[in-house]
Amino acid sequence: MDPEPPFIAELLSEQSLHRTGYFDVAAVNRWRNDFRKMRAGSLPRLSVEAGLAAVVATQLWHHLFMGGGLADLPEWSAVPTPAAVEAGAASAAIPLVKN
Repeated sequence: MDPEPPFIAELLSEQSLHRTGYFDVAAVNRWRNDFRKMRAGSLPRLSVEAGLAAVVATQLWHHLFMGGGLADLPEWSAVPTPAAVEAGAASAAIPLVKN
């Protein structure tokens, strides 16, 4: 997508990629530049685009559910269970991560 949305650039920034540690930063940066040189609609380009989409999805998942700090996007917050809402105890949320 050109121009890419700011949150994509943030999620794929060297700082964010280093912070999560899931991906080879140099390889992601290389493919982000090189795929644009490939013929649009070609199978090789589609393959690279799918791989980059998977990197974005993983980085976004990490941002939303593992503490944020990767992009200027909202973070996940605990959702009260239906029983807690019914009882009026909004603090009895479904825990995501043990502290």
